[in-house]
Amino acid sequence: MFPEANCLTPPGRLLEYLDDNSALGLRYRQRAVLTKHADDTWHVVCSAMQSFSPAIGIPTGKASFWYERAGFFECWYDAAQCRQFIDEVQRGKLQFDKVSIARNVGANWQSEIFSANNMYMSDAGLVAHTRFETVGASMNVDALMAKGRPYYSNAEDAAREWLPFADYHGHGDGRNGEVLFLLPQFRAHFTSVCWTAGALKICVSGSDVGRDLTLLVKGNYRIGRSTAHFERAVKAGQVSVEVAQDAQRAEAGKQRAAGAVEDEEDRQRGCDRDLLLGQAPFHDARRGLRRASRARKLGDCRRQAPRITSAFGTVATSALTLRA
Repeated sequence: MFPEANCLTPPGRLLEYLDDNSALGLRYRQRAVLTKHADDTWHVVCSAMQSFSPAIGIPTGKASFWYERAGFFECWYDAAQCRQFIDEVQRGKLQFDKVSIARNVGANWQSEIFSANNMYMSDAGLVAHTRFETVGASMNVDALMAKGRPYYSNAEDAAREWLPFADYHGHGDGRNGEVLFLLPQFRAHFTSVCWTAGALKICVSGSDVGRDLTLLVKGNYRIGRSTAHFERAVKAGQVSVEVAQDAQRAEAGKQRAAGAVEDEEDRQRGCDRDLLLGQAPFHDARRGLRRASRARKLGDCRRQAPRITSAFGTVATSALTLRA
């Protein structure tokens, strides 16, 4: 959703992700696979940077390990260091322990918001990437064997285990030669809403879904001059709300609670209104233009207004509440 391509500089929403989640204390793990060609030059097979939240769990780091013709690199960063790494990618020169590799193609960035279980990661979130090599590094490396290192029959098997992708296709993988950023949406957010058989079915995603937290969808709808309220717990990432067919208008607010996955700027606001269903165009007067634009880009539920309107056909709003 909302792809952004042919950017000569790092996408703004990549940099905004670092800023927006600064209060969460995210850690960023880079994993890269490198191979050495017959001319004794090192090349990047693939490099992927992932973000992890301390509130959810940060995996134990692993030491990089090298063979004569292949390397498997890992490094951890905080947000400021990750920003420096992005600058290094843009400048076109990366350091992997003692191996230095220069970009051999012009900077060209792409980014896109993905729903859960995509080709890059299991979580919904932002993926940004740029090509670092014109041609993917060769995976034609003999069996990997060295003292104190794990044994692999070939480099492709080792890369499949090392890189974070659910499915990696080895030499023919289209992500080879790229530097990628896999950034989950940690805040719980609405991903889809449909109107079926008199019920409003809402799907909720985010890394907090399934944790030991209570997620509630709260809202109301109006019939004439009366108002009906609803509050439903999220189960398996879904909520079903029976709504009267003659509902005319509804509105609600997003409540902040202890444990809510929101950035500091949101928490300082306390409670604000989120339009999910409506005949009017997207608008949120309580947020500035920049904030509203960023919300649409980063997968916040407000972005869903046009889609939900077509499904429901009336003005309505809802909210997502997180309780510890």
